[in-house]
Amino acid sequence: MKKSVRVPVLLLFILGVAFTACNSLEQKVEKSEENVVLAKNGLADAKEQYLSAIETYQQYTAEKMAVNTQKIADLRTRIEEGRRSATAGYERSIEELEQENTDLKQRVYDYHETTINNWEAFGVELKNDMNKLGVVLRDLTVKNN
Repeated sequence: MKKSVRVPVLLLFILGVAFTACNSLEQKVEKSEENVVLAKNGLADAKEQYLSAIETYQQYTAEKMAVNTQKIADLRTRIEEGRRSATAGYERSIEELEQENTDLKQRVYDYHETTINNWEAFGVELKNDMNKLGVVLRDLTVKNN
């Protein structure tokens, strides 16, 4: 008699565990689906912020490069007005600076979105290059006054 009671109890226990496990799996699947949706939303938000940061930085660099372009134009005007004796080396320096400014503009607009780490490294390198160009332009302007 004990064997006959044990078998149905054991079967009921196994069935109970199986049904509970199925519910648990369903809950896990639902939870996983929710996590996927949240992750996709988070990724979309992060990408939007990333693209916005790139656009803002491009505007910032465009403004700095416009200032550099104006400084170069001013230097050329000074040469033409005779305030500085135009030497071949001086004119070549201005042309090199103008080319470097143009190259920086092109680098910004040719940049294609990649990972945020690549963008940050690109931004740091570009900022350093723009600062160097700005210092050289300032030095040329100061020397000419």
